[in-house]
Amino acid sequence: MDRIAGKLEVFWAKSAEQIVVKHEDSRRSDDETGSIMLSPRQARHFASVLLMLAEEAEAETQETRAHVCARISDGPNSPRLR
Repeated sequence: MDRIAGKLEVFWAKSAEQIVVKHEDSRRSDDETGSIMLSPRQARHFASVLLMLAEEAEAETQETRAHVCARISDGPNSPRLR
């Protein structure tokens, strides 16, 4: 996974009638930014996909933590882990 330094800004560009997702990277010069411009419909879809992926990631993380905790408490020869 790539770690990105900087900040994320989301705002509505009324003049363009679009939602803008802007990333300012602290490792770049002040005028270097990455941005995505989305229509309201695209922004809603993007948000729903982000929520879905976040839920999957959280579930997988919790499952992994539970597995590690079980392994620690039962030892490596636990019948549950075979």
